[in-house]
Amino acid sequence: ESGSIYLQFTCSTALQLEVIFEVLEEYDWTSFSVVTTRHHGYEDFLAMVEGMTDGSFIGWEKKSVVILNVTDDPGGARIKRLLKDNEAQVRLLYCSLEEAELIFRAALAAGQAGPSHMWFAVGPALSGLGLEGLPKALFAIRPQGWRDEPRRRLCAYPRAMALRRDQGSNSRAQYAGNCQTDSNQTHRVPDRIRYFNNISIGGRDYSFNSDGYLSNPLLDVISYTNGRGWEE
Repeated sequence: ESGSIYLQFTCSTALQLEVIFEVLEEYDWTSFSVVTTRHHGYEDFLAMVEGMTDGSFIGWEKKSVVILNVTDDPGGARIKRLLKDNEAQVRLLYCSLEEAELIFRAALAAGQAGPSHMWFAVGPALSGLGLEGLPKALFAIRPQGWRDEPRRRLCAYPRAMALRRDQGSNSRAQYAGNCQTDSNQTHRVPDRIRYFNNISIGGRDYSFNSDGYLSNPLLDVISYTNGRGWEE
């Protein structure tokens, strides 16, 4: 809404991918596929994957790029078929939270959500996966302290109030109504983002960069286990 600044308590997609490829390299999982919808930013996501793997001395093998259209496939029949045709054990998934629910449901029905099929959730939209029926081998990259959501919000609140005080309650500055639109970038300027620098709590740095992501996050690779939920 008008007057809003969008801050995301997570790391950027590019940083998530860097960590994921480090993990894949460490375990010699060099063969992978990409599964995505046309969720906002998917083209950038595909370009990042291409840039990190194309010509690398690691010898990455990208089996396939699967672009799903969940809107025209409410029953998930086509999604099931495309996932079954995907031979890679490692899948990098980029989509919205709502789309992830449909994709995982189809993957489960297609026998593609067992321990031998590893899914990596990528992108800010999948930062809070609390869905039912998640794959048995699901991984994500989160900043350390990812369980401390209330503390993080309280940490940033005084800075937001300071920004409001300095700009005035009658300020008519127009911000994009959607943090995913390009128009939001016009207001990513230093005189506003400075209110969200040098923030620390519990020894962790919760400063934000000009794109609204955490600037210097210490990252954990977390995995989902049925019955126990997300674990480091």
